[in-house]
Amino acid sequence: MRGRLAQREIGSQLGAHIERSLRMARQLEDQAPAGTVRIPTDGRSVQDITAHVLRIAAW
Repeated sequence: MRGRLAQREIGSQLGAHIERSLRMARQLEDQAPAGTVRIPTDGRSVQDITAHVLRIAAW
């Protein structure tokens, strides 16, 4: 996450963006219903992510 933000944010606001992203990740984790599945997407193709989703959904 830090790497992605650093590629698109410059200057003094990078730290604020990182903190906000971390805060939102914690909030999403706390509010996720039981059984929620997170699928990593970094460095993966759309086809690979789609195949992963289909496997998890048992389609």
